[in-house]
Amino acid sequence: MEKRIKTLYIVTIAAIMAFLGMQMYWLYGRYEFSLREYEHHTEAVIADVIVEYNKERDKKGTGDINTSYSMSHGVDSAGNTSRKVTVSSSFNGRKLLGIDEERNLTDEEKERLAEIVSDSLQRIEEKKLSIDASTAPSDGAAWAAMRNFELEVQSPFTIQGLDSLLKKENINAVLSLTTTDSIMWKSAMYGHKSFVYPHFQIISPYSELERKAVIIDCKIPTADIVREMGWTLVLAFVLSILLILCLISMIR
Repeated sequence: MEKRIKTLYIVTIAAIMAFLGMQMYWLYGRYEFSLREYEHHTEAVIADVIVEYNKERDKKGTGDINTSYSMSHGVDSAGNTSRKVTVSSSFNGRKLLGIDEERNLTDEEKERLAEIVSDSLQRIEEKKLSIDASTAPSDGAAWAAMRNFELEVQSPFTIQGLDSLLKKENINAVLSLTTTDSIMWKSAMYGHKSFVYPHFQIISPYSELERKAVIIDCKIPTADIVREMGWTLVLAFVLSILLILCLISMIR
């Protein structure tokens, strides 16, 4: 009889330990799910904020610079379809001088125009590109990249501008600008790796043809995640305590 009781105790302890292990594993899975859910929700919000920021940049554009772009298609030696885009920028002299009518500039206006553009001429000269865009997912993506190039010329992307809009959405992130090794045609998200101090990164291109992108490093507020799991944690804790108390009572 005593042997049976000992066996029953061992089985009971093993069952409770297994239950506690499964409970911890389930809580871990629930926590990970909440982290991923926060990442995807925040990623969607950031995408909307970037669209809004680009609209603001577009409104700030003075129109002093004209940008022309074209696209051509061909077939490479392997028989694959190739795509080439050409983008160039030039000053809108009449816009700079405030002249609306079509007429030849006077000598005085030409001298004034030369003074206005002298400081920015090199910047514009560098804004001439002719690159292979065969990796673009579609012609539409290539055209969008050329329009983003024009937007960058007219109103350069700034960390401060995007950060102010992110803070309005209660998103505190560390932003940095980078140049990618190859052209990025769409944003990429890299999920959290740390369980204790989770954070994730979003790399979003803002001038694809120049391989310019912004890195948005977001820290996940674990306190908020745990708070959302409050009732689940309390229930799991209460059940675990009851089981342990029952085990102690049985042994006594």
